[in-house]
Amino acid sequence: MKFIITGTGRCGTGFMSKVVGCGHEEVFGVDGPGAFKEGDSSWMAAPYLQDYSCPKIHVVRDPADVLPSLYGCKGLFVGRASQYGSFINRWGPRDVYLFYEAWTAHCDRECDLIVKVEDPDYSAIDELLGVECSRVVPEGYNRRVATNVLDVDTGFVSVARERYGYSSKHILRKRK
Repeated sequence: MKFIITGTGRCGTGFMSKVVGCGHEEVFGVDGPGAFKEGDSSWMAAPYLQDYSCPKIHVVRDPADVLPSLYGCKGLFVGRASQYGSFINRWGPRDVYLFYEAWTAHCDRECDLIVKVEDPDYSAIDELLGVECSRVVPEGYNRRVATNVLDVDTGFVSVARERYGYSSKHILRKRK
């Protein structure tokens, strides 16, 4: 069955590919969509969501973790498509923010289900995709610790966290 799992970079698409047993960035990559036979979990699928009539999941991760991770991985494409590296490395904290806001808003509009990667609703995923999700994924799979502190307006982070049901009591955390 065809389905798409997407979100921002660093939100958990790699983790979700293990949960549902599909490819990770195998169909949707920097060159656009490739041959689509089964499901794919890729943040790069977001621009193409409206082109596909299949189940779609927006995976989210706590913005207080995603934003510094995105900023810390400014060279996200390096090694896969180095022509993007110099572009992304010019991003500042506000750019990461604006990317996050626009990307998540688009995914919210286009997807059938929003799943928090820290606490996935396996039953809802099973039902939407018609698959039985793995409840056993290696702990710490595809996790990188952000080394850069994202110096941004924490008001935005609070709003983003509230939108997806994360506690508004926490603020952006500094990483060691």
